[in-house]
Amino acid sequence: MSSSPEKIRCSVVIATYCGASRIGLTLASLARQTLRPSDFEVVIIDDGSPERARETLRKIIAAFMDVLQVSFVEADRNGGPAYARNLGLSRACGEIIFFTDDDCVLPAIWMETHLRLYRERPEVSLIGGWYRNLSSELTENPYAMFADINYASIFAPFNLYTYAGTSDQTGSLLLSHNTANLSMRRSVLSLVPGFDETFVAPGVEDLDFAVRARAAGFLSLYIPLLVRHAQKLSLKRFGRVVLNRALGNYVWHRKTGWAHYRPSTWRMRFSRYRDVLDAYAQRSAWVKKYRSQLLWMGYFHHFMVSSPVGLWIAKLRWRQIVRRRCAF
Repeated sequence: MSSSPEKIRCSVVIATYCGASRIGLTLASLARQTLRPSDFEVVIIDDGSPERARETLRKIIAAFMDVLQVSFVEADRNGGPAYARNLGLSRACGEIIFFTDDDCVLPAIWMETHLRLYRERPEVSLIGGWYRNLSSELTENPYAMFADINYASIFAPFNLYTYAGTSDQTGSLLLSHNTANLSMRRSVLSLVPGFDETFVAPGVEDLDFAVRARAAGFLSLYIPLLVRHAQKLSLKRFGRVVLNRALGNYVWHRKTGWAHYRPSTWRMRFSRYRDVLDAYAQRSAWVKKYRSQLLWMGYFHHFMVSSPVGLWIAKLRWRQIVRRRCAF
């Protein structure tokens, strides 16, 4: 399917790494959008996947060429999601640019809702929402339930599923930054030139972008329109997500300075998580059954992401990744 660049209203940028097993559901949900397919393009950036995985990805994308306008960009190295998204931004033609992940299932009204709000709220330059795991995962998988409980503890007293507000209202800046569910006007790039590529792994690079956008005077809006993560969670993936967030947190402190860092922060956050977990356990027999496992997961997460030891480990890992990529 093809259309001239001047007719494209929106671009959807998706960064992926070895995402062939996941991205089909994302593309299928884009094909079901209420917005006409001729009004938007999809820019997929493969972040240096091995050739066999990349070839499988090409075949999956080819299956959607008749129903979507898809551009496939193959990065020459594995540079991380910030690097990949910047490549996507350099290829995107739309005046409104959307971001999502390669494992997200999007509501059919996702794009149409964002566009309507841009028309109604001309002062808003970025619109974001949150994500949640598939309902089947939330009732069967403790790793999926951990994400729900953890975010509830981080963002309290705001309810991710009902709250709406702009970034000049307390709390919503943190909410409206997630690149699984984000859009922005192209004009933002005039003062915020893309994602910071020193964030070498998924995590915090999108918050950093949102903070710089706000500092540049752009207003963001959080809306309770969720996307669903479709990837099945496991112990291995949980560990990877935690380590990536620790990497992001280390780079964030390295970039912004350590003056505001408090070594005891992780204990405070874990304590808040434990209180929210206990509240969930009182309402759900399923959560109560897995309380011990969920408690351990919360301890490990907050220790690795925020404690001095966890950030020291992240520092070593960050240096290792940077050396390897510089050698390439």
